[in-house]
Amino acid sequence: MFSFLRLWLPPVCETTINEHLVDDDVPACETVYEEICDDDQEGETECQKIPRQICSLIKEERTRTSHDTKVNLKERKEVATLEKFFMFYFTFF
Repeated sequence: MFSFLRLWLPPVCETTINEHLVDDDVPACETVYEEICDDDQEGETECQKIPRQICSLIKEERTRTSHDTKVNLKERKEVATLEKFFMFYFTFF
């Protein structure tokens, strides 16, 4: 008998999440205020506090994730197709 069905492989995507430890550079910053003084024309001293940020890098162990996506083509399904139906129908009728 003529079959209207054909085998079809549906793509199945699988994503796995992998965790791993990495040494990360993390900035450690602090704000320091510097006092800058100037003498003006009248002999008075004017002082200003100017903020300055000082940073250094610290190594820290952190957990990172990476995603691994694969296409799995294991399962076969039978699917009816109109193309085969019309080929069968118009051949015998």
